[in-house]
Amino acid sequence: MREAEQGRAGRLWEKQVKENRKMKFSKAKFLKNAPIGIRRQLKGHENALDGVEVIFDGRFGRDGYIPRYLANGKEYYLYPVYRSWCHKSDDMGDNGSIEEVQGNEMVME
Repeated sequence: MREAEQGRAGRLWEKQVKENRKMKFSKAKFLKNAPIGIRRQLKGHENALDGVEVIFDGRFGRDGYIPRYLANGKEYYLYPVYRSWCHKSDDMGDNGSIEEVQGNEMVME
């Protein structure tokens, strides 16, 4: 029975890792959810980061990272990236904006 539980937990973890790999950085969510100090540190980088894939592979626990991005002509690495700053890749609308469903209405950010 214990092996079955471990196998199930392993499959759930693999599923979560695969789902999280499809997340992308969201400028709107970053500006809304990030602490002011972090927003100040990354000022000017938000546009470069918007839409960049964030890797959540379990290497750093629940936090994600962006291994490489360019901003202001320089190369950077970003860690940690929190899920509250991201959206799933399949949440993108046809016009490239994030769609949120509130009640029966769809709101474009």
